[in-house]
Amino acid sequence: MLEIIALDLLFTLGITSGVISLTLTRGHAFEWFRNFIVNLANLIGERGAKQIDTLVHCHYCVGHWVSLFFVIMAISLDGPMHFIVTWFSVVAVSALFSSTVNYLLERTS
Repeated sequence: MLEIIALDLLFTLGITSGVISLTLTRGHAFEWFRNFIVNLANLIGERGAKQIDTLVHCHYCVGHWVSLFFVIMAISLDGPMHFIVTWFSVVAVSALFSSTVNYLLERTS
């Protein structure tokens, strides 16, 4: 039977992923990193660079990869279905949290 991730772990990983995603995509401390990634993408071509630029500035997009990292690190994988359900559960909580914080940040600036 498919086990669903515990709610405390889900929210802990989701909030952590949301904060890290916002930090990576909006934080001044990581502006150099975003610029570095976009400059590397320019080697691919204009279209590829534009897509990478969008990716590194999208907290929702980055949240998927940060959530994936935490899911892999935090749980033992019992099978592909458990993995997928857990990953996207964490992505959903991460997106909810990071979108709320992003909205509040944009309203105050």
